[in-house]
Order: sequence, then structure tokens, then C-alpha cells
Amino acid sequence: MQLYRQLRRVNVNRLRQDEQAWAVRLKHEGAEDAGGPYRESIALLSGDLQSSRVSLFLPCPNTRDGNGENRDTWIPNPQATSEDELQQFKFLGMVMGLALFSKSSVELNLPPFVWKRLVGSDVTEADIEAFDTHFVKTTLKTLRGN
Repeated sequence: MQLYRQLRRVNVNRLRQDEQAWAVRLKHEGAEDAGGPYRESIALLSGDLQSSRVSLFLPCPNTRDGNGENRDTWIPNPQATSEDELQQFKFLGMVMGLALFSKSSVELNLPPFVWKRLVGSDVTEADIEAFDTHFVKTTLKTLRGN
């Protein structure tokens, strides 16, 4: 959230660089930002997004139910629809793009279903079951009459 608050109003064109997009100064650590603190800021962002500290992502249903695959993945929170939360998602997309420019990565542990939706690929029943086994075995099969 600190990164979001500090960078959300910055002109994106100002941040597009082949190197790091912003400078990081860690208080009380005296670290020179030769890339390490910058990469750490992106890693901290990834960790915060995949925690209860930020409401943009939730543990996938298989995590909650303790079954199926991908129990260590996170899904976008469907209730994160406030104007501020939508701006945070937009900011995340911007940071992901900036990370690509600077040859860094935002490490989000999302199930294949989410990545497929992001790139416009077709989603299969197996993709849904890979993060929400209970839904496929109960609701989806009931809707189909199986």
C-alpha cells in the first residue's frame, strides 16, 4: 500500500525505463539502491498481495477446503470492486508492466485459470477444478444434471 500511495499519481511514461522504475531507500538500513532494494520492494509487494493485509486477492477455494490442486494459489477477490480497489488493480497491472521493462518480476501465485483469463485463452472445466474442486464436483455437475 505504501508503494501504491507513493506511485499511483506518477505519470507512467516517467517510470518506463530499461532499468529500475523507482528508487528505494530503506529507512535505518543504509542500503544503496543498486537493484537489490528495488527488487525487494517488488517481492514485498507480491507478498503483501498474497496475504490478508490487502483485500485484492483471496486464497483459492481449494485452500479453504483443503483439497484438490493449487492450494497455494490466490485468486482475485470478486468483492474488490470499490473505486479504490479497482485503482489498486490498475496500479498492479502498471507495476507488472514496469517489472517487465526492468527485467524484474511480480511473483503472484495465481492458478492457471486466472492466467488464462488474463491472456484471453479458453478456460476448461479442468482449469476450474484445479482451484475449486468442490464447485466442479457439486454445483457444476448439478447444473448439468450429472
